[in-house]
Amino acid sequence: STRLIYPALYAAITFLLVRVINDIPIGSNYLNHSLWFIAIELLCTLFASYLCFYITAWWVTVVERHSVPTLLEYSCPALFAAFVAASITALSHWLEGSPLGFTILYPPILIGAMTEIWIYLWLKYSMMQRKYHDEQLRSERIRNKQLLTELRLLQSQFHPHFLFNMLNTIYFTIDETNEEARADVEHLSNLLRRQLYPTDGKVPLS
Repeated sequence: STRLIYPALYAAITFLLVRVINDIPIGSNYLNHSLWFIAIELLCTLFASYLCFYITAWWVTVVERHSVPTLLEYSCPALFAAFVAASITALSHWLEGSPLGFTILYPPILIGAMTEIWIYLWLKYSMMQRKYHDEQLRSERIRNKQLLTELRLLQSQFHPHFLFNMLNTIYFTIDETNEEARADVEHLSNLLRRQLYPTDGKVPLS
């Protein structure tokens, strides 16, 4: 769901920033344009945002797998977004027959490049967070396997049958009148049996 929502938010933020920076300083009213002009810019901006979002996500994986110089890493998405923004602006003005100059082109180019860098950094940070989380899970699984191996090794070294035979021998060598000592040996035997042969059943507190 986030893959569908974030590009739409990206499109809305980019479009509003362009309108604020482009229209307010010159006192222009964007709604004076034709509905055809506005629809083209809105739809193209929305489509371009999804395109840039998914291409940027792909570029993040490319940078992560290969050794890409820092300048190339950031300039590629910025230049691509700037080209897309300039193309949308030129297309809408050309279809409406409106004049197109540098003062109209540079706000979309600048904002498109800046927001694209922000999207790239966010996607890269998200990927690093996922990798860190996966690495933690992998380390935890390895640690659990090591603990289980150590436990099994300890169990195998314990020689439980010999130990229980010895406890049984000690139990019967204790005088029958010494009930407390016999009970202690019996409890010890039960405790060791629970530790060596764990079960999923409940153990009474007593």
